[in-house]
Amino acid sequence: MQHFASQIIGKSILSFHSGKSVGEVTKFYINQSTLKIDLLQVSNDKGKTYLLTKDIKSISYIFISINSEDELALDDELIRYKQIIKGNFSIIGLKVFSEDNAYLGRIKDYTIDYVEFKLSKIHLKAPLLKRILNQSLIIDRSQIVKVKKDMVIVKSARVKSKIKNSKVLQAKAN
Repeated sequence: MQHFASQIIGKSILSFHSGKSVGEVTKFYINQSTLKIDLLQVSNDKGKTYLLTKDIKSISYIFISINSEDELALDDELIRYKQIIKGNFSIIGLKVFSEDNAYLGRIKDYTIDYVEFKLSKIHLKAPLLKRILNQSLIIDRSQIVKVKKDMVIVKSARVKSKIKNSKVLQAKAN
């Protein structure tokens, strides 16, 4: 199952143990090299806490469920994730270029496969001239070649022709 990242931000987190809301999702922390969401930032009465995605039991259209409030952690408890938290990488707003350096647009949203919490597709806001023909562009994760701090590079959609020139082929045939 997939969800838009923008639809998860602001969702309430519900504890099965207490049956109460224990916070609200305010941010994702994406591992830049794997494009996997490792943790969520949660806002609650304790301030800023974090939830590992492996601790999420389910996501509905209304809330995210976890077993207990004890699964929320403070940043000093997440030693393995210090670099990801400190890096504060966000894919929203990054420019997207093809391998042949054609500008495709900026990332406006992305979909998440919430079984593995991997980014599955990026949704672009195309440049003004391209928007006239097509409102948006969707690129699958498999087309992503490289993710840099300030841009994403994707495979080119152009087909490379193996036929050089029909006249050259005819000359070789004669």
